[in-house]
Amino acid sequence: MKNILVVEDEENVRENILELLSAEGYSTYGAKDGEEGVNLAREKRPDLIICDILMPKLDGYRVLSVLTKEPATARIPFIF
Repeated sequence: MKNILVVEDEENVRENILELLSAEGYSTYGAKDGEEGVNLAREKRPDLIICDILMPKLDGYRVLSVLTKEPATARIPFIF
């Protein structure tokens, strides 16, 4: 089973994505902002990250930038 991290600051959007992926049999978890997303990616090492590109503070590009600099998370596929 694939583990998917969804990083999305809009709660309704995040919950809808998580619900759809769960219905397809994926193990999912969500983060409400980029900082939480980075921490979850470091902790859980998902198989895929789906990330909102436009978030306050730590946007999708910066999340990707942080994670690709770390060997443990650098190879996780990323979708904006």
